[in-house]
Amino acid sequence: MKSMPKNPTNPSVVWNKGFLNFAPKISPDKKWRGWLTNNGDDFSRTDLVIAPYGKNEPYMTIKWALSSWDFSADGKKVYFIESHEPSDNGSFFNDLYVADLATKAQRRLTRNARMYDVAACPDGQKIACVQYRDGVFSIITAGTDGCCWQTLVQGEIGRPFSGLSFSPVKTVARMRSAQDTTVTQDSSGRVITSIDSSASRTAEYMLATTRVTNGKSAVCVVGAGKQGRVDDRFGNGPRGKSSLVKGRPRIF
Repeated sequence: MKSMPKNPTNPSVVWNKGFLNFAPKISPDKKWRGWLTNNGDDFSRTDLVIAPYGKNEPYMTIKWALSSWDFSADGKKVYFIESHEPSDNGSFFNDLYVADLATKAQRRLTRNARMYDVAACPDGQKIACVQYRDGVFSIITAGTDGCCWQTLVQGEIGRPFSGLSFSPVKTVARMRSAQDTTVTQDSSGRVITSIDSSASRTAEYMLATTRVTNGKSAVCVVGAGKQGRVDDRFGNGPRGKSSLVKGRPRIF
């Protein structure tokens, strides 16, 4: 039998319109909350609803927002994905947009990008997205204005990333690399592998994501520094854990 707190919080319904309501979030400054809903839409088409924290009536409804969204670090903007405006060749791809909560003005940040997830870093300096290009899903980053996109972790065919969430504070996640590992042989020819525990560790914001390998999902932690490193020790990879250093997988 599961234990219960002595004074549990009484749940209350925030929104029950439509039958597809998901991705609820609260802004870092605790002034806003939002969620995706198909209320008034056809089946899986959704809108992003933003309401003042503690209230249920929408302050702003962003039509056609889908799959993923996030508040900016200061809580004054929202980043969202939309696939309603045609691309350069007339096709409809998932692109990234930003909306100002004070003015309600919206701005398109990408074109023909094929974005599937977005997360804003708590330092207010960057955003991260999962992008589909050349047959793979990769994790890319840019400034908060959508400028200067860089590949953080290159994707692999058959191993898509899905979902993104930044850690609220900088932390250190031990991710073993080839530089940390020394392989030697003793006099009998036995191979000895040693790990340098003094290898440099730098605190940084981390990204949580999932990665599918051979049909199985694994929870991964991604270093959000200049070179992406993935540790999917929580998943079901070969021999239980793997990591990705400088864009290349390493299995231990």
